[in-house]
Amino acid sequence: SFDPDALAILSGIGSLAGTAIQDARLFDQLQNAHQRYRDLYNNSIDAIFITDGTGKILETNHPALDFTGLPQYELLQKFISEIHQMDTEILGGKLESIDPKDTLSYESELITQSEPKVPIQVHVHMIQIAGLYHLQWTFRDITERKELDQLRDDLLSMVYHDLRSP
Repeated sequence: SFDPDALAILSGIGSLAGTAIQDARLFDQLQNAHQRYRDLYNNSIDAIFITDGTGKILETNHPALDFTGLPQYELLQKFISEIHQMDTEILGGKLESIDPKDTLSYESELITQSEPKVPIQVHVHMIQIAGLYHLQWTFRDITERKELDQLRDDLLSMVYHDLRSP
């Protein structure tokens, strides 16, 4: 048998142990969620850039490095406006003024090391990381789509020409 003081101490130790076990489970779940996010982020087929409100690149995924042909240390010294032509009509005057609920989309051209320019579809929206707002830019290569559009236009031009002068 235990006296009341020892029983209170043992009860407190048991409560602390239970809390520690629950915290360890929550920490493990958090670590797993972070790993899933990192896997999704780095294994995306699209180039993803995280910038601050001024457009300074803070983080990139692996496809962004492959897509631009630049090493990460060099990309992290650039602004997003240095690697593609921004559509100021859609983005507005300041990047910080983008509504967190909106995802803005436009077509642009990526300036790469190897090729002169690559046509891209740009999606940008506001995200929150550790209580601070950042911009997430997703670039998708639309070269094939542009080539197919050009082929379609050429075909239509040929058909139209043949119909006008058989």
